[in-house]
Amino acid sequence: MNNFKITPIEQEGQRVLTTAQLAEAYGTDSKTISYNFNHNKSRYIEGVHYYCLTGEEKRKFCNRREFHDGSKATVFYLWTEKGALLHAKSLNTDKAWEIYDFLVDTYFRVKAINNSYFELLEIYNNLNFQIETLNKNINKLDKKIYALEKNFNNRVNSIIQNIEKSIIENSYCTV
Repeated sequence: MNNFKITPIEQEGQRVLTTAQLAEAYGTDSKTISYNFNHNKSRYIEGVHYYCLTGEEKRKFCNRREFHDGSKATVFYLWTEKGALLHAKSLNTDKAWEIYDFLVDTYFRVKAINNSYFELLEIYNNLNFQIETLNKNINKLDKKIYALEKNFNNRVNSIIQNIEKSIIENSYCTV
């Protein structure tokens, strides 16, 4: 398993495996994968367990990838994480279950990890924006508080001056 490598591919935003990749991973051949699928087809849901590419969609897929394992077939299957599980269950070999664990823990989780990273990055950026907004509001409040303190001090000083003036004037009158 240490030398096992899979070229990552995606379909409709999720990681998938070709029939040949799945067969190689599980230590079997494409015919066995196809046989298991055809004999358990009622358990598989298209778009959930697999994608079935035909015609122009298959041609475009095969042209954009460096896979030649299904280019002659009229139907080309791509297996999702859930589809890979059903195949491991059908094969029911120790290797299939071991590799399935490996696929779940590494191959299929990379996208989830990347999505989590970008979600956290978005949250971080939103928090930074909110902090900047709060800092601006704090600065505005600081300026208003400073202006209020200055106004208050000026009024207090004015009152004190008026009181002092009044005391001085009253002291001259009583003498």
